[in-house]
Amino acid sequence: MQKGQLGHGDTIQRDRPTVVSELLKYKIVRAGAGRSHTVVMTEDGISLSFGWNKHGQLGSGSVRNEIESSPVRCLVSEVKNIACGADFTVWLTSAEGASILTAGLPQYGQLGHGTDNEYNTKDSSVRLAYEAQPRPRAIASLSGETIIKVACGTNHTGCY
Repeated sequence: MQKGQLGHGDTIQRDRPTVVSELLKYKIVRAGAGRSHTVVMTEDGISLSFGWNKHGQLGSGSVRNEIESSPVRCLVSEVKNIACGADFTVWLTSAEGASILTAGLPQYGQLGHGTDNEYNTKDSSVRLAYEAQPRPRAIASLSGETIIKVACGTNHTGCY
């Protein structure tokens, strides 16, 4: 729609389910949707995303305030599960054991790295901003843990 989250290469509103033609060459086994982005996973563990990438939530490494209206490849391999929050994405992988990687807006600590990356926009300003995380990054505190499933709410992440 307005932010390309349907993956059709445009921002046209569709009132009926429509096949995303660029995904026909893959066998999609899971999908997650955030506020204005979508992430899918193939049976081969590839992850693709589309939609608004304002905070790097597409996991493509870019942080420009851009719309990817067609699927782009995420920088995550061996994906076993995915989940999306409002403006962030979580991947569970089997790479190097099992790890959870996150990308996007860290405003409420939902990326799991012990910080919200908050800063003042100017030295003399009280206006706050949050440094986006466009490259998926492993949650260090969960290293070595056996994680089976991940889930997200609007601004939080859970796993077991």
